Amino acid sequence: MINYVARKIVLIGVIGLFAVIIYYIVAPNVSFFKHNSLEKRLLIETTSADKKPLSIDIGTTTLMVDLAVSEDEKIRGLSGQTFLDENKGMLFIFNTPSYPALWMKNMLFSIDIAWLDSNFNIVDIKKGVSPNTYPQSFQPVNPAKYVLEVNSGFFDSHNISVGSIVTLSDNNSPL
Repeated sequence: MINYVARKIVLIGVIGLFAVIIYYIVAPNVSFFKHNSLEKRLLIETTSADKKPLSIDIGTTTLMVDLAVSEDEKIRGLSGQTFLDENKGMLFIFNTPSYPALWMKNMLFSIDIAWLDSNFNIVDIKKGVSPNTYPQSFQPVNPAKYVLEVNSGFFDSHNISVGSIVTLSDNNSPL
């Protein structure tokens, strides 16, 4: 009987050790854990006086995004810029999920816009938004906490659609 109990204890220990090893191998590649990393990184970056561009993964590509956190940054957005480098964008961060509206005031080039929920899932997309649409504003059909602006045609060329997930890229410096 004691031998049976000892075997069970050893087996449970081996299974537990195996589970811990699997966790550390698999967790960094699972979107749930990357989501938590992105949320943690955004919290650090948005409270920092000196925000740096952030590297995010979307679909099969990586983007460098500037963060728009303050009201002034969100109002200005990409306005006044003459172009946006390939694989660059701007990520707008809102405090709570809502229906954030964007417009093309003082924009000089067309963009694609994606609205993301609190889990960094794309909930709506507007493609090829032209500067000529001003003063019209654009809102998502579902609540969003983040908005991603990229060059027009980016989503089509990278097969990104509603339901795609944005994660923190492994290219970022450690927290």
